[in-house]
Amino acid sequence: TKEDSEYLLDILTKTDRQKYMTAQLPENVMVAHKYASMKPDRSFSDVGIVFINNRPFLLAITIDGRDSKTFNEDNARQVISTIAKKSYDYVTNR
Repeated sequence: TKEDSEYLLDILTKTDRQKYMTAQLPENVMVAHKYASMKPDRSFSDVGIVFINNRPFLLAITIDGRDSKTFNEDNARQVISTIAKKSYDYVTNR
């Protein structure tokens, strides 16, 4: 239902602003996202909707760090937040 959709959207916008996708975005940008990590496998992901200028866009990022002995959550946060920021910059400058 519409009410269920609004409820879930509200929950997904209340995530930690320093996690993954939102870490480098301006504070006033609403993002509904879900992040996940599988630390033993060094796999990290973030999927969400970035709401800007009446032009929301979807972004889904998954990083597989299993082949690296040094890749960790801080690396994943940096990579994912950089991709999100570059996507945000691209959309806002069009």
